[in-house]
Amino acid sequence: MVNEDSGVGLDSACSVKKCDEKSNMVKAIINRMCIAYGLEGRDIRGQLADKLGVRSAGTVKSWVYNCRVPYDAMLICKADVGCSLDWLLTGEPPLREYGFAIGEKMVSSIKEHLHNSTRYQLLSSESGITAVAENIISDIESNLNMKFVKN
Repeated sequence: MVNEDSGVGLDSACSVKKCDEKSNMVKAIINRMCIAYGLEGRDIRGQLADKLGVRSAGTVKSWVYNCRVPYDAMLICKADVGCSLDWLLTGEPPLREYGFAIGEKMVSSIKEHLHNSTRYQLLSSESGITAVAENIISDIESNLNMKFVKN
């Protein structure tokens, strides 16, 4: 259940200009929450309210009016779908840090690809360059346990 009293970084008493900016921030956060849950169609705020366990779409609408999103709501969304709070708040993906050993493994892998590409003269053609680049990307995905996807 969302605690309506605990908002994050957006106070409810704001001037008209500041409130417009904050209201837009709140709308953006709500939109990202809807994206995270994969919500579509009519009454999207009502669907979000159901997912978060709040009273109604009116509750979600009140967040925009009061220029605040309850922190609890973002935590529930994060726990439900695994998105980051950084992304919910800013729309930017979080910076991930990896250990030094992974970095060394990546350098070694890229060196090997570049050595092989020179050895087999792969860098002399567009298709060869593409093949080397795709192999490097594949190694990055494998080593960092991630996947690049088209938006």
